[in-house]
Amino acid sequence: MIRRIHGAVRDSGGENRAQVSTVLTNAYLLAGWAIRRTGRPALVLPALDLADHYASTGNDPGWGSLAMLDRARMLTHYGESDVADGLIDTVVTVTDSAHGSPVLAGYAHLVGAVNRARRLNYSGAMSHIEAARGLAARTGETDEYVTAFGPVNVEIHAHAVELEAGDPNRAAVQGAGLSIPAGHRAPTRVGHHWQDNARAWLMSGKPERALAALNKARAAAPQQTRLHPAVRETLYGIAAVERRRTDTLAGFAGWLGSPL
Repeated sequence: MIRRIHGAVRDSGGENRAQVSTVLTNAYLLAGWAIRRTGRPALVLPALDLADHYASTGNDPGWGSLAMLDRARMLTHYGESDVADGLIDTVVTVTDSAHGSPVLAGYAHLVGAVNRARRLNYSGAMSHIEAARGLAARTGETDEYVTAFGPVNVEIHAHAVELEAGDPNRAAVQGAGLSIPAGHRAPTRVGHHWQDNARAWLMSGKPERALAALNKARAAAPQQTRLHPAVRETLYGIAAVERRRTDTLAGFAGWLGSPL
């Protein structure tokens, strides 16, 4: 598909070429998201470089902002939180203006919340969460710019912040009680929430609840759950805490293709 879009960019001109360049930007961002969801962040960088390039020649600057936020996520992953903060602040300034996009502004605040949480800056992370909550109340659930932004996604990120920089037990309890509508538009995000919830329960000393959360992740996003390295880490942690193999644990490990 990406190869065919490249051909369309080559063969088009003027406004049509700008529009197709925006489509190509979107394609590379989606490719990067798919790779990141399987826990292989190093492979995301080439896709982001190409997304940045084609966003600069596209006809919708919002996709350029989204590419910038994805780069900020990668910088957070590699410990470059200060640089990530600069990119996030730039996007918030651009998108939170009268002519900007409240959806992108809200999504930028969610990226900022995770970045601050990784630095154990709980108050800074929650400031971003509160700003995102206010914007989500205005936008409702939306898939504008493929962000799946809305109240549910904000609360998923609030759970992640609590896990990273707050109280893991509170994250476990509140995350388990989060109401996620059936058929939510972003099953991989829902699956990642249950991966995080499993970690929270494991850190709280409740391996049976952790395994239950992993099975919820499996139900929401089976391929992501099978491939993500963090799931295996949590599974090994459960085995270490229980110090014995239960039938349910062995069953999940067998499905994952990861013998204990």
